[in-house]
Amino acid sequence: MRIGKYIVLEGIDGSGKSTVGKKIAGRIYQCVLTCEPTETEIGKLLQQKLVGYYDFDNKIAEAERDFALFTADRIEHHQRIKEELKVGNCVLSSRSYYSSIAYQGVDGADIPRMIQTIDYLKSINLIRAPDVAIVIDLPPEEAIKRIEERTRQKFENVETLNKVCKIYDELESYFPKENIRHVDGTLNPTALENTIMDVIKSNVEIVEQS
Repeated sequence: MRIGKYIVLEGIDGSGKSTVGKKIAGRIYQCVLTCEPTETEIGKLLQQKLVGYYDFDNKIAEAERDFALFTADRIEHHQRIKEELKVGNCVLSSRSYYSSIAYQGVDGADIPRMIQTIDYLKSINLIRAPDVAIVIDLPPEEAIKRIEERTRQKFENVETLNKVCKIYDELESYFPKENIRHVDGTLNPTALENTIMDVIKSNVEIVEQS
């Protein structure tokens, strides 16, 4: 039995990960769509926190706390991912540990220490690197226009998202051995979908839906 492929979509809020992810998952044979934070109890706590609950006065302590929570949620998430891959399914996830580097990094968490933790968890097989990670690059000003009608999360302002984008631009330097690709998020939805499919097909072996 073939082992499935683990594919990650990354990018700032409003970049279209969820929308295009549904389209892409529908084009790949036996593809499971998932996301971080998850729907576990820890994931739900994080979702509440992202819209303004459970904030600390000390922002660095808050960022380190958030990284710990995301890591706990991620470990549970990756157990499901490994099970799906083992039976031959592909897994397409909106976000992975790259989001922690970008968002908790902007909030003040120590990036080298976070990378060290991520590398350790990979070394003991609690999480794994994706076969390919695709970052959807989008200017923060455009992202804010796209999300202006929904309840804003704590990071959803131009100043903060500019800092997040800078870290996303530097991901390859933080994870030089990992397969990270970037695509233009300003493309129209069909062009973005097709571009991402092309990147996936050129980097991993998948079976397209007939």
